[in-house]
Amino acid sequence: MNTNEKIDHIRQLMKTDNIAAVIIPSDDPHGSEYVAEHWQARKWLTGFSGSAGTAVITLEHAILWTDFRYHIQAEKQISGSWFELYKMGKLDVPTFQKWLINTLKSKDTIGIDGNVFSMANVKKYKTQFEAKGLLLDTDIDFIKGLWTDRPARPKSAAFSLSEQYAGKSRKDKIRQIQKQMDASYHLMATLDDIAWTLNLRG
Repeated sequence: MNTNEKIDHIRQLMKTDNIAAVIIPSDDPHGSEYVAEHWQARKWLTGFSGSAGTAVITLEHAILWTDFRYHIQAEKQISGSWFELYKMGKLDVPTFQKWLINTLKSKDTIGIDGNVFSMANVKKYKTQFEAKGLLLDTDIDFIKGLWTDRPARPKSAAFSLSEQYAGKSRKDKIRQIQKQMDASYHLMATLDDIAWTLNLRG
């Protein structure tokens, strides 16, 4: 499928599920800086290969937001598709949240795959959208059924980094964290934090 065919298929699914807009970010479930090919849904959808950007599809619009580092690249890579580039950082360019709030109608539903958004962002978007009468559905993943040749999730084995390179043992690092805690539990979800704490690499 080319980009426009992908947009068309997504819009058909949106109509079936009564979804007014979908948001496709550049993230994986851990908020990693370097995202494995399996999670690069925005790249697959838009054709834009830069590391940062957010795509939004409604029944009438297809928009890609990205920052100044990628404006020229994005214009070239989405050229000929239905995607329109919104250049983040420009004074007259709204965030995708503001654009959705100003474009959609009250009681419209916005769909996201909650697995690739942080809980903090989900709460923020939910508050922003609901204040304007919009609904947020966090269980929408239209990409999954369309991306038939999607790369598999990485399965490379993790290995332990020696103290010679890590500087401290994992026990020492855990004790260091515990001394800073003002809570009974501390949850780590980002892979770099986990890798540093446990002296793991992969």
